[in-house]
Amino acid sequence: MSLKTITITAYNRPHYFEQLLLSLTQNNLSGWKIYIQIEPSDLAQQFIDIAERILLGQEYSIEINKSVLGVRGNPYSLLKKVFDSGSEVNVYLEEDILISPDVICLADWYMTLNHVNTMCMNLMLAGCSSTGFVSNPAFPSILVETKCFNSLGFIISRDQWENYFLPNWFRFPEFFANIYGDQVDGWDLAMYDYLLSHRNLKVLSPLLARANHIGQYGGAHCSEAFHNMAFGNLPIYQGKTPSLNYVVNKNIDELPYSVKAHLNLWQEMTESLITLKRVVAPLRKFQRKIIGWRVIKKVLVLINVIKIPKRVEE
Repeated sequence: MSLKTITITAYNRPHYFEQLLLSLTQNNLSGWKIYIQIEPSDLAQQFIDIAERILLGQEYSIEINKSVLGVRGNPYSLLKKVFDSGSEVNVYLEEDILISPDVICLADWYMTLNHVNTMCMNLMLAGCSSTGFVSNPAFPSILVETKCFNSLGFIISRDQWENYFLPNWFRFPEFFANIYGDQVDGWDLAMYDYLLSHRNLKVLSPLLARANHIGQYGGAHCSEAFHNMAFGNLPIYQGKTPSLNYVVNKNIDELPYSVKAHLNLWQEMTESLITLKRVVAPLRKFQRKIIGWRVIKKVLVLINVIKIPKRVEE
């Protein structure tokens, strides 16, 4: 029987972790193993106690890192561990989200699809560092192909990990900025950058979100203001339709105008990002050369290899 895994990384916020586990256990977890990796802190034991109470009867393992690996290193370490152990599919979850009761069913269905030119399946439809999520309760069973990647929750196969995520996790996303215009770094943006760099590559996303962010306070990269803008009233599937026949809709013109317009706007924004990336790339290379020469010049001046002539005052 193939190994199917769920990974959760967490640090310093056990109250959010508890809510995540409660939502996770609304899923049918039979045949799945949960791997939890906790960063060391004074609160680490609380995570263990919560997992023991909520995951009683489930197959899971929990480990506290020997040292803090960080928001990039911790999930990478855990994902590499489960895929090296033979996992064929993984549901990636962060500690500060709630998930829908059909996420595991969705993951099983996802593994029946052809994954050619598919990077992963998101649990939410929007790009990283965006507040413009698409989530429409009228379409609980429909998924669409997009050029958006969001790291709060996603499903990947072993091949997708090895071909897309593993080689690009630590790349620097040179052409991304947050909503305030500041250049930012992160493995999620590295993957988004990779997605935009390959025109035929897509991400599958549900029209009704399967997760929502609840980490309003204490997070490393999400302020209270951003959380309220992006996630404050985001609807997610609550399981009111007991059995769903999931469908990938490849013709968004069939959808109502409000949904179609939102998806088209994301497509336009994506094309703008791709164009910006193409235009900025040679400029950034030229900038590196200029900056590199300036640094070298300063070093040479400091060690008296070259001298800067003094300006003659008239």
